[in-house]
Amino acid sequence: MKIATENNSYLIYTVFEDRIDIDNIKSYAKGDGSKLIAELKKIARELELQIELYSEPQDDTISQEDLNGFYEKNGFELHPDDVDYSYYEWSN
Repeated sequence: MKIATENNSYLIYTVFEDRIDIDNIKSYAKGDGSKLIAELKKIARELELQIELYSEPQDDTISQEDLNGFYEKNGFELHPDDVDYSYYEWSN
């Protein structure tokens, strides 16, 4: 499934029985990434599911450290099963 903004920024996600996975997120305008995450959190609350993701930069526009900081700023925490500082989760 996909959420998009007027700036063509997007978030692609998959809904499972027990969670929502973020498959890809791309932001073309400042603030769009946080808007997309906020929209997905609304969906997760409605479905009563947590959100999980692997923090992996898709290109050289953001570093691993900055991407992790973005997810942490948006309320994500490292998953208990994380082994390489890249597996995150968000719960209601």
